[in-house]
This record gives sequence, structure tokens and C-alpha cells, in this order.
Amino acid sequence: MTKKLLKVCMVALMSAASTAAWALSEVNGFYQIGTVEDYAAFTQLVNGGNVYANAILTADIDLGAITTKISNDANKYQGLFDGAGHTLTINLGDRTDGEGPALFRNLGNRGIIQNLKVQGIITTGTYKHTAAIANYSVGLIRNC
Repeated sequence: MTKKLLKVCMVALMSAASTAAWALSEVNGFYQIGTVEDYAAFTQLVNGGNVYANAILTADIDLGAITTKISNDANKYQGLFDGAGHTLTINLGDRTDGEGPALFRNLGNRGIIQNLKVQGIITTGTYKHTAAIANYSVGLIRNC
């Protein structure tokens, strides 16, 4: 009985954990990001290993207190992130990972961020690699 209950709980937990990433709608190969929730789900998707995911903003978004970066050292972003002329409003502060704030941690050599406007506040102390868009980039950032 205990094993059955444990299995049911694990299945429910896995379903709930994966729901956020799949709540995003995808049109013509691009995840549509129009809300803070969409942005958070896309971040989770990329940080979970889907580094080639493409995204397009469909509205201006105030990210509020969201500080989780898209990508990480293990999962460098290799997709196309198109701001489509929309604005992300940020309020980024110091982090605990030893790096300064940014929207993206690592933009890989195939990664592209384009047509994105960023406005808001970045507050940092002594951390290095502080940026509005990316801490590290060997990809392409254009028309931002």
C-alpha cells in the first residue's frame, strides 16, 4: 500500500513540475511569450536542457521580481530569442551565484537575441559580469 501511494504521489509531482513548461504555446517553431508566467516557463524549459528552443515576445512584460536567468553554465542558450520590438522591464539585483544580474547567463555560439528592448533597474555591489542582457556571450546580440 505504501509503495502504491508513493508511486501515485511521484506521478502527481512529476506532472505538476512539467506543466509549467508545457503551458507555453508554440507557433511556427517559436514559443509565444506574452506574460510573466510564459517567461518563467520558458526559462524553466531552457534551464532544463531545451537550449535550442526559440521564443518570441508578443507583448511588453514587466518581470517584477523574477531573477532566474535564462540558461546556465550547463545549458548555454543556442536558440533565437526575438523581442519583436517589445520591452522587458527588469528590476535585477545582486545574486548568490557570484555573478552579477542579467536576463541570460550564457549565450552559446549559435544563440541569437534580437529586437529586444530592456528597461528598468540593475543594482549590484562587487559582482562581475553584470549586464542587462547576458553575462556571457559568444552568440549574437543584435538590434537591442
